[in-house]
Amino acid sequence: MAELMTPPTGPFAAIDDARDRIAREHPRWHAAHLIAAMLFGFSYGLGITPLEVGGIPLMLVTVLRFGQTRRLYAALLREPVVLALLAFVAWALLALSWSLNRSHGLDEIGSVRWLWVFVAIWPIADRRLPVIAALAAGMFTLHGSQVGQLIGQRYGIPELTWGQFPDRIAGWGGPVVTGSLLSGVFGLHAAAAVLGRGRVAWIARALTLVTGVALIATGTRGAWLAAMALLGTLGLVAVITHRRSIGVRQVLIAAGVAAVVAATAWFTIGDAITSRISDGWKEVRDAFESEDYYSSTGGRIIMWYWAWEAVKAEPVTGVGTGGYRAWVNERQTERGIDPATQRVLDHAHGSAVHVAAVQGLIGLTLFATLCILVLRRSWVPPTLVTRGEAHPYDLGLFFGVLGLLLAGVLDSVHINAQSSALLALLTALSLGLARRRPATRAGRSPLA
Repeated sequence: MAELMTPPTGPFAAIDDARDRIAREHPRWHAAHLIAAMLFGFSYGLGITPLEVGGIPLMLVTVLRFGQTRRLYAALLREPVVLALLAFVAWALLALSWSLNRSHGLDEIGSVRWLWVFVAIWPIADRRLPVIAALAAGMFTLHGSQVGQLIGQRYGIPELTWGQFPDRIAGWGGPVVTGSLLSGVFGLHAAAAVLGRGRVAWIARALTLVTGVALIATGTRGAWLAAMALLGTLGLVAVITHRRSIGVRQVLIAAGVAAVVAATAWFTIGDAITSRISDGWKEVRDAFESEDYYSSTGGRIIMWYWAWEAVKAEPVTGVGTGGYRAWVNERQTERGIDPATQRVLDHAHGSAVHVAAVQGLIGLTLFATLCILVLRRSWVPPTLVTRGEAHPYDLGLFFGVLGLLLAGVLDSVHINAQSSALLALLTALSLGLARRRPATRAGRSPLA
């Protein structure tokens, strides 16, 4: 693979050089840091408690070698993504002051704990591929639990079913959270599958197939829609970027990946898929015709309705972090509505609508700004990937983040522990991408 001739210049080059210098001066510590990050990445497939535990070695290494890496962090604090994230968190904390349920508000802001991932990953952010590989490997433990659940249901082994419904094959994870998590992983692999070449592309296609089938198996219809929108976006990017025959080739690959995923899922769990689709249509019809909101889709409809009511009541500031459910229950009581007939959760089941409800248009503006900056920071021109000048999984970071945000249309991914943790990891790895292209500098392979 030919190296690029022109290195990036400016502050980022200095940071990258500083990382290399630290790695040369402290090779064992650098190796330990990378191994700890890989262990953390692998833990994502094991559930939230193992994930928290899996982060401990990475935390320890980060603290123990802070004396070596401390000079790198001034640049991290200048990153627009980090500044936008801190602004959003600050507003969410301020919004606790007018919340009707501050204790739940503190729980809701609990996902801010993943800020440590940015600090821990920053010194090795340019060594992202081993961490991505570990994340992909760890997902197979989750997929294994899904296979176990399917076997348990087919052969009557309750210990393997994890208490899930027969049409929700999510393994040891909850169907909604697992669906959102796999939306991000699906995007990570799909970009490399469609735009990559050679061995990496074929590995990515196999991983996309496995992840896609596992995602469909969860029965999470929001994640299904997110995956379809992501593949459509990927095909559109290929057409806009290439415009000629190579764009057609990438679109055909995307269509082929989607067809193989759908066919494999249909022949494996077709009955469960049919059940989820028919239930969805029935739930929508019951919600609008009979005002029956006590269902998965009906619940989302009524929660979105009350989120809109909250925005109308407090458009600028929202009803306060953590105060969504308490505010809704008060309004239901005032209108003589039995909360049991319009059951709402602690969040509005959608990142943007929930932020708008509890933190108002100010919070929504900060959240939208953060999302745009993250997507912009993780973007790699696809032509560089197809020319072999950037690794396919560099662009995969963008589509992984996009997959999570698309899943966030129907799920509050910024609140849920595992999905917010994955969003933090993908974003932290994206900060290791060069701000300017070409992405690599002389003396380093584009695939390093």
